[in-house]
Amino acid sequence: MSHSLNKKVHPVSTAFPQKCQVTCQISEDPILVLPFLTTNHPDFIPSEKISEDQIKELNINLDGSLSNEEEKVFKHVMKLNKATITFEDKEYKNIPIPPGLIEKVIEVLKLKIEAEVYEPSQSSY
Repeated sequence: MSHSLNKKVHPVSTAFPQKCQVTCQISEDPILVLPFLTTNHPDFIPSEKISEDQIKELNINLDGSLSNEEEKVFKHVMKLNKATITFEDKEYKNIPIPPGLIEKVIEVLKLKIEAEVYEPSQSSY
């Protein structure tokens, strides 16, 4: 471990390059574009995005603390938000690294691996 002490990376105060900054513009109030939630919730009907097996994987109401109506609401909300839900790795999209920073990010990651700060892992986080 002593070999990593002499390769320690020290942060340097610097300005973030303007060309690398990502700006987010919200064109409308998110509350105004939420899907309408009825008071009479339909029974869950599997779709291309959410199957019956995937709903079962969520173990909704295992302890029976939800009423039938509350369980229907949960499933209905899941279906309304199907575009934001992922069940498989192939559906998950990483947050992109700004193109101007890719080389620097790779360099930092290599240094962290070399210094044994990061190590191989099979976990998702």
